[in-house]
Amino acid sequence: MKRPSRSLPLAIVISLSLITVIYVTANLAYLAVLTPDQLIASHAVAVTFAERTMGPAAFIMPLFVAIAIFGSMNGEVLSMSRAAFTGASEGHFPSALAMVSATRLTPVPSVLFMGICTVVFQQLFTNQLDYLIELTGFAFMSIVLMAIGCLLYLRFKQPQLVRPLKGETI
Repeated sequence: MKRPSRSLPLAIVISLSLITVIYVTANLAYLAVLTPDQLIASHAVAVTFAERTMGPAAFIMPLFVAIAIFGSMNGEVLSMSRAAFTGASEGHFPSALAMVSATRLTPVPSVLFMGICTVVFQQLFTNQLDYLIELTGFAFMSIVLMAIGCLLYLRFKQPQLVRPLKGETI
């Protein structure tokens, strides 16, 4: 990134605005087509919506949902493996997780560790996929909130620290 102080806020504002517009539009479409009783009874609102509006092409919606879930889980595994790598580099996790591939310069052991954790949790909760998704979301958001809390703590308790990218706090 050439100018992160300009590019990052711009990317955040554009991506959040775009996602918000898409999300609100999708929900308005659901509300326009489905009744409240259908929304409550539906296990997957997007699939029910597709069955009502897309006819024979309704099979595409579960495919898109699966792709979105796969992409989300891929991002979570890769970001959490980086967190495990950093924790190992700082001495908080086993040092084996801090190793980096010499050819690709990626933290292969931590990625494999997170992949193994994913498979183990999947096998433990194989009949309770909804619970596994909720557990993953809770764990991910807990880590994000702790990171934000640490950043704010450092901002106010140690304002003299060098910060290569500085954002304004309210």
